[in-house]
Amino acid sequence: MTTITSRCPHCQSLNRLPVERIEANPSCGRCKRSYYKALLLKELKRIYPY
Repeated sequence: MTTITSRCPHCQSLNRLPVERIEANPSCGRCKRSYYKALLLKELKRIYPY
């Protein structure tokens, strides 16, 4: 399972997110708020430029 490390746009904590579950609307492990899909896709493109 491949993961990315992403910063929560709300509380700024780092979270490991499985690439396979990006579409499942992940939430922060610290503040429990939902990530914005657009932010995750932007970061995925930065990390994995296909």
